[in-house]
Amino acid sequence: MEHPAFRKFNEQETFQIAQMSESLLFPRQIQAQLCSQRESDRLVNLQDIYNQVKKIKQNKLQGRRPIDALIDNLKQEKFVWSSARDSEGHITSLFIYSFFELMLSDNWLRRLAQVYIEIHLQGHQCPG
Repeated sequence: MEHPAFRKFNEQETFQIAQMSESLLFPRQIQAQLCSQRESDRLVNLQDIYNQVKKIKQNKLQGRRPIDALIDNLKQEKFVWSSARDSEGHITSLFIYSFFELMLSDNWLRRLAQVYIEIHLQGHQCPG
């Protein structure tokens, strides 16, 4: 068993791990891919891959909680969403729907989309 300092991933391996985890490969698949590409006989520890994937996810969150990152993404994309929070700021309910799907859905959803559009045209923000 090597010391963790000797098992560090180089920049190329770190980039590959990020790409493979984005492609939804399992850590074992990432491990097999890295082992087949390594020229040295150094082992690729599965726990090191788990730790690297966790580090990548934490960097993407930029210090936010996962639910807050989701809401920030919803604000940037074309989604209809609304959330309710309790007195401590915890989200108690969350409604998410793509704008396009709302326009194609049942009448009550279409009406909800119309109300949403009317609210935004009047300069109000959806609660969230």
